[in-house]
Amino acid sequence: MKNLFYIAVLYGIAKILKFLFEIGTSFFIGKAEYGIFAILISIVLIGTKFTSFGMQNILIREFPRQVSTEKSGELLFNACIISFLLSTVVIAALLLLNLDHIGEYPLILSTVLTTSLIILCSSFLRSKGNTKIWIFYKDIVWYILYFIGLTAAFCFYENSVSLKDVVFIYAVSVLVNFIIVLLYIRFHEMMPVISAASLSKMVNLIKASAPVLMTGLTFLILSRVDVLMLSYYVPLESVGEYNIVSRVVMQLLFPYQIIISFFYPALAKMFAENKPLSDISIYYTKYVKLLFASTIGAFLFLYILVEFFNVFVYFNIEDRETMYNVLYIFSIAYIIYSLIAYYGHVLLYIGKQHVEYYNNTIILSVGILLNLYMIPSLGVTGAALASAIAIVLGCVIQMVQVKLYTGTFFMRVSRQ
Repeated sequence: MKNLFYIAVLYGIAKILKFLFEIGTSFFIGKAEYGIFAILISIVLIGTKFTSFGMQNILIREFPRQVSTEKSGELLFNACIISFLLSTVVIAALLLLNLDHIGEYPLILSTVLTTSLIILCSSFLRSKGNTKIWIFYKDIVWYILYFIGLTAAFCFYENSVSLKDVVFIYAVSVLVNFIIVLLYIRFHEMMPVISAASLSKMVNLIKASAPVLMTGLTFLILSRVDVLMLSYYVPLESVGEYNIVSRVVMQLLFPYQIIISFFYPALAKMFAENKPLSDISIYYTKYVKLLFASTIGAFLFLYILVEFFNVFVYFNIEDRETMYNVLYIFSIAYIIYSLIAYYGHVLLYIGKQHVEYYNNTIILSVGILLNLYMIPSLGVTGAALASAIAIVLGCVIQMVQVKLYTGTFFMRVSRQ
């Protein structure tokens, strides 16, 4: 239990640092530049999702099966080759597409590769059960380096930092973090970082990772595509404000994420042991009530901050009426999400994860089409509505599928 507590604390620190990275940077640069920063970060995160290809999940499964550290090193080396090749394709595509701001800040594209490599290399630590070390090296080190660099630049340039400075500090921080992770697994874990390339290993990794990629990619794109599309219809200042508010309200899911990290393994075990669906339903009901209560509690806390402590003033939000709409639209969506998002995991536990290919295609298509339709007429409110509808729709589709496959919604009240 103590170990779980430490993991939760580290995970919380990582979440806070991520929040400060995305929101805190707005205090160092102008509003228009921060709007561009939000666009660049969205491009990087989506690109990284493609280039890591979900392979970290497969590596975590496969590392314990290797007969030696050398074999693990060979597996990781081939995964990194795949990531390098995919990064080359993604970066080339982004340059050819000539997306706004990429040409002005090309260094940002280097983080697509280095972030992917950090994700893959650090997965070896998680596979060995070193979860605390994994969180530290994957999600904390580079944020610390970034804020040290940003603060130093802010002081050196006498309270004046440009977006190019921010991008440079970001790229260098991620690169240094990758080097640190590489040195750690090479000299502390004694795993070789250069090995033989194997076409068969690369093919197997790609085949195994494709379904995992689709599931995580959909939600990430939905949470970022609105920012990218907004930049074509509203001023960059509004893009920046929308990014701040959407990231703030996303923190409603922080208690949810902590809770599921503890409960999902137990739920998976119940399915693996073929427990009666009625027993699982009773357990699920308790679990969902806790998730819902935690999200409602987080929303009430956020509501108090916004309505009574004028938190929007501290974030320098000018279009407050519109951003209130954005906040409450996403809040409603995430509260609903906390009630029914678990159906996606049920599909996995009952062996029906293949339907997620269709689900993700539908959800992503609906989300993009709604953004295309609503943003031109409703602006940032339309972006929030489009994303919220797509998120809730995805959960509803999964809920209906679980009912069809199992005959139950897994929501029952115990008579005891």
